Amino acid sequence: MKTSKLMTSILLSVLMISSTAIFAQGARGNNRANQNMTGQNDCIQRGERMAYLNLTIEQSTQVNALYVDLAKQLNPLRLDLQEKKIQLDRLMIADQPDKSAIMNKADEMSEIRLEMQKLRLGNRMEVRALLDDDQKALFDARTNGKKNHKKGRRSNGNGRRDCRY
Repeated sequence: MKTSKLMTSILLSVLMISSTAIFAQGARGNNRANQNMTGQNDCIQRGERMAYLNLTIEQSTQVNALYVDLAKQLNPLRLDLQEKKIQLDRLMIADQPDKSAIMNKADEMSEIRLEMQKLRLGNRMEVRALLDDDQKALFDARTNGKKNHKKGRRSNGNGRRDCRY
């Protein structure tokens, strides 16, 4: 009886310590911890996506609808891309890797990425069409200056990243 209580308490202690260590690590690299099921991050949910543009309520509603539509289009492509990545990884670690199959899988992944990029660019053009001239100037300055946005993005002090879109 004592041994079973002792083993149970040791097991619970180990589980608590390991789960604390896992949660303390958080997400790294691609900041997926702040994303919900639609792939949108918490900045979007807080309505700060384009706060710098001072959108009207009508514009804001239209822009949010465009981004929701984009997310609905991108999610299946993201899942497909992840599936292709897993397949590529399996092909790469095979005992006798098939170079042709690997290259074909890489081509399939490139096609998906290209389609995703086209959807994003189309969405950007649709959003831009909703803006007035002053908002377009701000939008263009912000979106065209994003080439290295991941390197320069900083936390805003709350542990959240700045919402720059």
